[in-house]
Order: sequence, then structure tokens, then C-alpha cells
Amino acid sequence: MKKFVFSLPNINSFPKPFTAVSNVHRRLSELVRPSGQSGGEKHDLNGRYAILLGLSGLFIPFFVMQFTFTGYPEAAGMMAFTGLLMLTSFWVYKTTGRLAVARDVFLGSLYGFLIWEAAYYDTVYSPGSFWFVVMPVVSVLLGSPRASACWLLAALAALALIFFMSGEGAGHPAYMTDQFRILYSVSLGGMIVAVVSFVLIVDAARAQAHKSLESANAANRDLAERDELTGLFNRRALLERINTRMWQQSRPEEIAILVADLDGFKDINDTHGHHVGDRVIQDISSKLSALCEDGNTILARLGGDEFAIFMSGEGCVERAHGFAQAALEITQIPIEIDGRATMLGISLGLGTAGASVDAAELMRRADVAMYEAKHQGKNRLCRYRDEIDGTRAKRLDLAKELDQALSDCLIEVHYQPIVDSRTRGMTGVEALARWTASSGEAVRPDEFISIAEESGIINKLGLYVLEKACRDAAAWPGLTLSVNLSPVQFRSPTLVGDILQVLNRTAFPAARLELEMTEGYLIEHRERALPVIEALRAEGIRIALDDFGSGYSSIGYLRQYRFDRLKIDRSLVNGMLRDEASTNILQAIALLAQSLTLDLTAEGVETDEQAQLLQLTGCSSLQGYLFGRPVPAEAIDAMLAATRTGGSGVAFRPAIRA
Repeated sequence: MKKFVFSLPNINSFPKPFTAVSNVHRRLSELVRPSGQSGGEKHDLNGRYAILLGLSGLFIPFFVMQFTFTGYPEAAGMMAFTGLLMLTSFWVYKTTGRLAVARDVFLGSLYGFLIWEAAYYDTVYSPGSFWFVVMPVVSVLLGSPRASACWLLAALAALALIFFMSGEGAGHPAYMTDQFRILYSVSLGGMIVAVVSFVLIVDAARAQAHKSLESANAANRDLAERDELTGLFNRRALLERINTRMWQQSRPEEIAILVADLDGFKDINDTHGHHVGDRVIQDISSKLSALCEDGNTILARLGGDEFAIFMSGEGCVERAHGFAQAALEITQIPIEIDGRATMLGISLGLGTAGASVDAAELMRRADVAMYEAKHQGKNRLCRYRDEIDGTRAKRLDLAKELDQALSDCLIEVHYQPIVDSRTRGMTGVEALARWTASSGEAVRPDEFISIAEESGIINKLGLYVLEKACRDAAAWPGLTLSVNLSPVQFRSPTLVGDILQVLNRTAFPAARLELEMTEGYLIEHRERALPVIEALRAEGIRIALDDFGSGYSSIGYLRQYRFDRLKIDRSLVNGMLRDEASTNILQAIALLAQSLTLDLTAEGVETDEQAQLLQLTGCSSLQGYLFGRPVPAEAIDAMLAATRTGGSGVAFRPAIRA
């Protein structure tokens, strides 16, 4: 899949002089590069050396002609010979691969010529005396400051020697003749042109390399600050920009940040693969980016399916609310995955503060608010309040305590009777977890189950309840055991294997186990849920659809999943005596269950009138406070023991409340 990447700018984007110099520099560097040397190794020094040879090849013939036309044929011949020696340094470098040796051959040849020339003209003012300055300069540019110092000392020593020996030799007495003036002026001009050309070319190549380096650094900065998949800022870049924006404010003003987390994304990732999940993230990030209207809004991907939106300036809180509402509307549009419409939700937390709060604290507040939005039911916006911090801290403490309670086997399992609608005899029990915190306070099941789901220990809790229930129910051979499965447990790839291991350890018959599942998850995540259900049914485990009638209640998925039992939601049972519509729905459900040969259980039965009407409607089993509240295993033992001599079931009468 195509991902967001940054690339270095093309060299053609630079000005043409830079491009031309860079091309010449590169080609000359390749020309002089010794065999066996990698392309990137000493590339810059090779280019400088090649430029030096090129300029020598241009200027040496010029000086040979100059000496000839001004009446100094001996100097012209010596210059030509020296030029050949200097150019042999190219062969030395190609052969040995040692630039220092080639450099010294080049400069040594020039050094010898300059000393001969001074003797030839018998004066320190010979035309080539000022060329001594080239030697230390060339040494530095070829990467050797130490050699530069040596050549500088050699040049100074040569000039001193020439100065003290002037007029004592048998040289050519040409000082201040017209020819000498011409030769001297042209030599000086040639040296200036040669040195300036060399420095300019080297500097142009250096500028080209510097621009490339700056571009590479800019690209690296972008890579360090950007999310590769979406191109949005990452967490570090967002925090830096928030702090910078806050420091730049001339007066305190309100700022806002939204933290958004997709609801249901993990199931898409696990079911369809990360490549599909990446496409979903890109699609959502594009839609969120379209909502960013101005420069006072910064959108970032924090990681996974989590995003952050920072806003500042006047009215930022109102704009944040508007952004959140638009984001919620966006996620109401189904996403098509493999030809199927899939719904996603989004939970948003809003943190606001004055400029005195730093970025990390602002992000924390928004994050806490986002988790509160998930806790309240997901797919909504929640604004941070101080009391949420206390609630969040309490839930974190409870999560740690719950995990420890599981390790210490302090979670209790109670059982609520399920009875036959005609005989009122007990035919099964539903296992329900109960927990009393260390403070002595009983924690509501919906609360600690939600905490277990958020903290990632729901599978541990679910398997704990299953194993304890199987061990208890092993002593009740005539009863079916119903155990709830949390939707989050379906995310575990080892769920089926874990359940079968529990059955093996407890020697509990699979045919007596009935697992209850909620309809919402099964409809939204068919690709993940269906293989799990089929694998469980293949082992003889019965599957019940819990809370039927409270949500989707689609007939189509009843055929797909092939449930063994439907459990009618208590909301329909509670409304049946005062609401004719509820009664009609119950009758329709009963007919549907009968046509699909499904057992039908009604939950939340509290009165005998409800029980009688449900029996007439067609419910085969009943469950509710009329027949008993959830009780410990010992109470079930007592119920069974009390009627063991009279039959296999326990008859519950309306007047009896457990």
C-alpha cells in the first residue's frame, strides 16, 4: 500500500549554475577516482583534485606561450616539462589510490619550477614567486592542514633563500625590462584568475552539497515529526508545537485539545488484517484533515487509531465542539470493507485550559476525558472536569485491585436459577460474577466488567468465572450451566482453545455448557464471531443469544449463527403488561423461535402474572427474581438436596423468593 513518504528534492530544482557546477564536479570526481574506491568515498576531495588538474591543463599551455612570446624560450621549455610532471600526479593517484602522494608530486613539481625560475631571473621578483601561496592553499582544500603547514614553511624558506641570493647567480638579468613587466603582470593576473576560479568552483560544489544536506536534514526533520502512514504530525511534533504556540502568546488565552479514538477499529484490524486497517486510518485522517479550517488548528496522529486536534485563539472551545460534532457525523457513514458496510464510532475527549498549563497536562486532560467518553458508552464527546480525574483514578485503582483479586481467587460466582415455564422446576443456572473490594464495598458487576475490559484482563476474568462455575456445576448433573462471554473476549485468538482447556481440566461435559453472547457485537463483527461460534458448536457447546429484542434483532443473522437459544431482554418482559406493542413483539419472537427450533428464555420475570403470560406466549424457560436472586453455590446445593428424593428439579412457587 502506498504510504506517505518524503523524498529529497531533485537536483534540477536548484539554480542552473549550481547544477552545472555539480555535474562537472561529479564527472571529474568519477574520472580521477582510483579503481577499488567506492563512489561515496572521498567524493568531494576527488572533485577538488580533478578541478586542480583541469585548471593546470588550461593554464600551463598559456604560460608556455607567454614565456615564448616574451622572449624566454628556456623558461617556456622548463614550464612545459614541469607541467608534464604535475599532470603525472593523475597517474600516481589512479595507481596508488593515495591522494597525499599525488598532491605532493603535483606541488613538488611546481615548487621545483618556481625555485628554478627565481634562479633563472636572478631575483625574488621573478614572475612565479607569488605562486608559492598556491601550495598551502591547495593542501588545505585537498584535506590536509598538516601538509599545508609544511608547504607554507617550504614556500617561506624558498622565498628567503631567493631573497638573500638575488644578484649572486648567473641568471637572466631581466628585472624591470618591458618584457619582464608584461610577463610579471600577465603571471600575476593568471594566478589571480586560476586561484579565484579554483576557489569559486570548489565553493559552488560545497554550496551544492550544503543545499543537498539542508534538504536531507529538512526531510529527516519531517520524517521525525510526521506519521509515515498519514503524513500528519506525530505526538512529539504536536507537543512541541503546542508549547511553542503557548510561549508565543502575548497574553494568556484559552486553548483546547481534542483526543479522538476510533471505536471498533481493533476488530477491523484483527479481522481483515493491518493492510485494511491502514486504509481505514488513511481514510479517517483525510476526513479529519478536511475539517481543519485554519492555521490555528493542528491535527496529529498519536498512534494506532488515536488522533489529537489542537486549537487556539478566540472561540477555540466552540470550534472544538463543532469539530467534534462533525467528526461524530463522519463516523456515522459506513465504511465499505471487502464489499461489506462496516460502522466505526469515535470517542472524543476535550481538554481546555489557560496558557499557564503545559502541553503534556493539556493532553492528559483530553485523554482522561476521552476514556470517560468510552466509559459512558462510546461514540460521543466528553469534556474534562476535575471530578473525572477522581473517577479515572478510582477506576485505575480498582483495575489493579481486580487483577490482584483474580490472582488471589477472591472473585465469587453466584448462580441464578433458570426454570421450566410449565413445571417451574429448575433446569439450569446462569453464572454471575460478584466482587467485594478491599474497602468492603460491593462493586457492581457492570462496573468491574467494564474496568476489566478497559484494562485488558477481561479474558482472565471470563476464564476464571468459567472454570469456577464448571467446578461448582459438576455437582449438579441435571442442570445446564450458562456463562456470559464478553464481546472483548472475542479478540483473543486463543479463546476457543482456552474454553476447551477449562472443560478438560474440570471434566465438565461440553453439552451442559451454554455460552451467552450479546447481539450487537455479533452483527458488527461477523467475520470474527462466526468462526468462533462454529468452532464452539462443533465441540458440543450450546450458544445462546442474550438480550434479544433490545437492539438490532435481525432475522437474517439468526440463520447465519444457528443459535440454540434466544434470551428475551428484560425490557420487553417489564413492558408486556402495560404495553400492547411489547406483548405483540414477544408473540412474534416466540413464533420466530418456534420456526427456527430455538429454545426461548425470558429474563427479568418478577411476577407470577408475567410468568403465566410468557408461558402462554411460548417461552420454554423463565429467569428472574420471581424464581430467585443470584446465590452462592452452597444455596444451589441446598435447593437440590431439599428435593433430591422427590425428583430431579426444584419447583419454584410465586411466594418463594431466594
